[in-house]
This record gives sequence, structure tokens and C-alpha cells, in this order.
Amino acid sequence: MAENARVEIILRTRKGPRLDTESTQVRAEAIRRTTITMPTSIHDPSGKFARYNFPGHIDLDDTLTLVQHPPAPGKRLPASW
Repeated sequence: MAENARVEIILRTRKGPRLDTESTQVRAEAIRRTTITMPTSIHDPSGKFARYNFPGHIDLDDTLTLVQHPPAPGKRLPASW
């Protein structure tokens, strides 16, 4: 297993979503099989402030929502915070 693995997928363009329904479902299932978690800090062992400490990161549930329902241009990311 690779540490600090990173994958980038273009979910949408200005014209709309880039992925068809089947591709979206495949990617969602692949994401469900990952261990995506919010980063942690030694100063926040409970993770209570992870959203503030790591504002550019999302957890597994938010990743699934983002892939399945990418926001329109200029809209907020569908994060649960």
C-alpha cells in the first residue's frame, strides 16, 4: 500500500459533469474501498478541530458526495461542515 497516495479526477467542467453515470458509480465504489480520513494533529488528538486545521481536506463521506454530486461552478463544496 502506498503512503500519501494521491489521485486527481476532473469531476466537472464549466459545461457540466465530466463523468457519465456508470463512471461515477465505479469511482464511488472505488472510493468506498479506500481509507480516506481527515489528517490529524498532535495538538488535536480527538480531531475536533480537524476541519479548521486542515481546511482543504475532506473525509470519506464528503468525498463520496463530491464525486456523486459535483457542485456547479462557484458553488460551495458539498462538505458536511
